[in-house]
Amino acid sequence: MKKTTTYALIICVFLSALGTYLTGSASAKPRAVVAFCSAPIPPNSPIQLYDNTLGNLPNAQQWQFITSPGAQATQIYSNGLTMLDTYTQVTDSAGYFVAPTQPITLDRSQGFALNFSVNILAETHNNANRAGFSVIVIANDGKGIELGFWSNSVWAQGDGINPSTTPLFNRAESATFNTSAPVTYQLGIISNTYALVANGTTILSGPIRDYSAFNGFPDPYEQPNLIFIGDDTTSARATVTLGNIAVQTCPGASADPILALGSTWKYRDDDVDLDNSWRNLNYDDSVWQSGPAPLGYGDPVSTTLNFGSDANNKIITSYFRQVITVENPLQFTQLTMSVLRDDGVVVYLNGQEILRSNMPTNTAIVSNTLALATIGGADETTWHTIALSSSLLVTGTNIIAAEVHQAAASSSDLRFALQLGDGTSSVLPPPPTGTIRFAVVGDFGYINSQENIDVAQAIKSWNVDFVTTVGDNSYCYNNAAPDPYDDCVARYYHEWISPYSGKYGTGANENRFWPVMGNHDWDTGVLSYTSAFSLPNNERYYDLARGPVQFFMLSSDPREPDGNTAISIQGLWLQNKLAQSTAPWKLVYMHHPPYSSSSVHGSSAWMQWPFKDWGATAILAGHDHTYERIDQSGLPYFVSGLGGRSVYAFGVPASGSVVRYNSDYGAMLVEASECAIEFRFVTRTGVVVDSFSQARACASPSSTPTPSQTSTPASTPNPNISVRVYLPLVIR
Repeated sequence: MKKTTTYALIICVFLSALGTYLTGSASAKPRAVVAFCSAPIPPNSPIQLYDNTLGNLPNAQQWQFITSPGAQATQIYSNGLTMLDTYTQVTDSAGYFVAPTQPITLDRSQGFALNFSVNILAETHNNANRAGFSVIVIANDGKGIELGFWSNSVWAQGDGINPSTTPLFNRAESATFNTSAPVTYQLGIISNTYALVANGTTILSGPIRDYSAFNGFPDPYEQPNLIFIGDDTTSARATVTLGNIAVQTCPGASADPILALGSTWKYRDDDVDLDNSWRNLNYDDSVWQSGPAPLGYGDPVSTTLNFGSDANNKIITSYFRQVITVENPLQFTQLTMSVLRDDGVVVYLNGQEILRSNMPTNTAIVSNTLALATIGGADETTWHTIALSSSLLVTGTNIIAAEVHQAAASSSDLRFALQLGDGTSSVLPPPPTGTIRFAVVGDFGYINSQENIDVAQAIKSWNVDFVTTVGDNSYCYNNAAPDPYDDCVARYYHEWISPYSGKYGTGANENRFWPVMGNHDWDTGVLSYTSAFSLPNNERYYDLARGPVQFFMLSSDPREPDGNTAISIQGLWLQNKLAQSTAPWKLVYMHHPPYSSSSVHGSSAWMQWPFKDWGATAILAGHDHTYERIDQSGLPYFVSGLGGRSVYAFGVPASGSVVRYNSDYGAMLVEASECAIEFRFVTRTGVVVDSFSQARACASPSSTPTPSQTSTPASTPNPNISVRVYLPLVIR
C-alpha cells in the first residue's frame, strides 16, 4: 500500500495508529456473491496472490508482511499452510497487505471477488467491536468492506456514515458461523453490495462501506485496490492458518472500445512534410479534412484519400489525428491497440511513439521515408495488435496521431484504420494464416517463483504456437527441488511439452517447447536435461523448421564435448546447416551472448562466430538477466534473460548497443511470415519495451532478407533508463 511513501512505513504506522485510535479495531474482509459480475458473462481467470502449495510464506509471493512495533507475532509455513499467530500478546498486530506484481483493478461497477482459505484455530477479543482476524478489501474508488472473524461468527465493520445506527468501526451485520474448521471463502463485491460465500453457501451480505470518516494518518481505507488479511487491532488476538488466496475480476459490462474502428479521423493528404508538432494535442488541425475509417485508396475504404496528380509518383505519406476523451485512466490496467496498415505506419499517443510497424527503426521518420516492404495479399487485411500501458493516457483529452507510408511511389493502394480498447483481460487472437508466433524466454526455472508464474502467464496470453528458450531453464541443481525440470520448468510450461508425464497437468499432443542448454542446465546434468525433453540430433544442439523460420539451437557452454568455437565440430555443423537452409528466416540460439552490456557476465567472446557471413538472420541469447538489442554490422543480437530468476545491472554499453532494459521481467514475442519478421520484448504486465522488424521480397523465398535500418544510433541510450512504453527507437 503506497501513497507517497513506502509500503512498510505506511503499514507500520497504520497498524500502530489504528490500534491507538480504536483501542484496537477489527478489520473485515469483503465477501463474494455467487454471481459477482455485472455482465452476464463468466469472470476472468483467478489471479493467484498466494499459492500455499509452493512451500513458502505469503511475503515470498505477492504480499507484504508487517507487524506493529515490538510485536511478538509470528508466521511459519507448516504442513502446506501458513500459520499467522498474534496470540502471545493481545496488543500485537500483524498481517499481510497485497503487493501484486501486476496491477489489479478492483472495479465495483464490473464486479470482483476475493477467494481465500482460512482456519481460525483460536481467537479472543477484549472489545465487542474487534476481531483477532480481519479482511479488508477497498475497491478502486476507495469504498469497500471490512469483515471480522470470531471463532463462531463473521461480521462487518460499520463506517460511521450514520453514527446513530452503525458508528465507525462498530460491529454491524453479522452471521453465526463456525470459522474454526478449514473454510474456503469467496468475498464478492458488485456495485453497492457485498456477499460472503463459505464452502459454496452465502452466509453474510450487506452494503459496501465508505470508511472515509476515519481520519488517521496514513489512511488505508482510502487507498484504492487494497487487500489486507490479518490482525489489525490491539484489542484482540488470533491464531489462524492460511491457504490459497486469489482475486477474480470481471470483463467489462460493455464491449465498446475507447476508439471504435469506424471513428472519424482528421487527415492530411497533400504531400507536406510536417514538423513533429503535428503529433501533439495543441497542434492546430482546423484546416485538415475529416472522414470515417478505413481511410485510403485502391482498397475498400470509407474515406478516399488524394494520392497526387501522378499515379506513378504518388504521395508517400498521409497523416491522421484523432482526439479521445478519457474520464478516468485508472479504470484501465492495460490497453490493446489494433492497427490496419498498408504499407507502413508509425503511431503516437500524446506525442509518445507507441508503434512502428513495417517502418525503418533507429532513424528519424520524415515525409519521404519509405515503408520497409510492399504489403499484399492477406497482409492487407491483417490487424496488428499490441498491448499498451494505460499510464500513457491522461485524464481528459488525449491525442492519437498516425502517419502511413508507402513502400514505393508507384504503390497501387493505401489503407489505415485503428481501434483502441481495454486490454485488461485480452488474449491475443491467433496469428493470420501463414504467420507463426512464438516466445523466447531465458533464465527462469526456479521452484518458488512468482516471477516465473507471471512471465509464463503472459506468454499464455500471447496465444503462441510454441515456446523457445535461450537457456538456464532450471536453477534447481544441487537438490534444490525433487525434480529439477518438472518442479522448475514444467510447473510453468507443461502445456507446451511432449511427451510429458509429470505432476503439474496435461502436456502437449506434440512437442512445442524448444530449449537450449545454459550453464545451470549443465550444472543440473546433461542426462537430467535430455530426459526432460524430446529434442532432435544429440539434444545438446539441433535445428528445426517451423513455418518460414529455421531454428539453430546451439550449446555454448565450455563443457560441450563437440566444442563451442567457430571451427569446432559444432561450429562446422552450424556453418553447413545454414548453408543448406532455404528458410526465409534463420535464427541462431545460444545461452552465452556474443555481445552484452551487463556488468555481471558481459560479452562471451568465444561465441562471436561469423554468423552474418554464414547467413543468419538474428542471434538470440540469455545468460545476462537483462533485455538488450545490439547491432553488429546490420545483424541484430538479442539478450533475453528476464524470464524470472533475477535481474542484473548494466555496465559499460557494448559496441552497437541500441536498447537496454532491466526494470521488470518479461520475454520476447516474435511473429514471422514469408514477408516479414518482428521481434518484441514484452514485460509480464504487457508493456512493449522494444520492437524490431525485418522484411524481405516475398516473390523469392530464398532471397536475402532486408533488415530495417540498424546502423549505430546517433545517440546512445542511458543504460539505467527504465523504458516503460513501446520503444522501437533509440531512447531520446
